[in-house]
Amino acid sequence: MPSSITSIGIDVFYGCALLQTISLSSSIGNINTELFCSCSTLQNITLPSSITQIKGSAFYGCRSLQKISIPSNVTTIDASAFTSCASLHNITIPSSVTTIGKQAFSDCYYLYTYHF
Repeated sequence: MPSSITSIGIDVFYGCALLQTISLSSSIGNINTELFCSCSTLQNITLPSSITQIKGSAFYGCRSLQKISIPSNVTTIDASAFTSCASLHNITIPSSVTTIGKQAFSDCYYLYTYHF
């Protein structure tokens, strides 16, 4: 994604069943609401350090996502951000995160490694 893109709207990639890998622009400020919701084959995503917030249900139902590293500028992970990410087993959450919303990791049954 080119660096000229500074914002991505709500649910832009919603339900993209064939999206497996994406690297976001280094100019993006947040992961918008339901941005990748129900992208069932999304396995790899690179979040740039410019991200400060992961909004509600951003990755809801990304059942193939196994690992994610939250950038060190993120302060908020909203409600249901990673709900039903059934394969998610490894996540790194930096100390900059001060708020994690309700059910942010609900139904992440295999989440066994997390780093703060």
